[in-house]
Amino acid sequence: MSKVYVVHRPLVKRNQEWVEKFPHLEALASEFGEVEYLLTEPHVADRGPLIRTMQNKLKDFTEDDYLLPVGSPLAIMAATMVAARMTHGYVRALDYDKWAQRYFETELDDG
Repeated sequence: MSKVYVVHRPLVKRNQEWVEKFPHLEALASEFGEVEYLLTEPHVADRGPLIRTMQNKLKDFTEDDYLLPVGSPLAIMAATMVAARMTHGYVRALDYDKWAQRYFETELDDG
């Protein structure tokens, strides 16, 4: 089964509490596979080990999996770079269409 790697769990602060920015993200993304979050803290606190974190969390990433690029732009860049390295330049990503209110698959290939 494919996995959907959500780059950075999208949280916002409401009433002094961190809550899901997109409460339906997981339900919509699960149509494409099992959802797994790469980063879950509200902010990327320590940028130093970001590449190592992505390498560890994406060590099993394959051409059958997806990246869902939400959250910190730096984390999205790091995840995409590592995922592309794992698949020799091919990455499937999910792109949200607000009019259709669903995700669509997009293929990125450097070849």
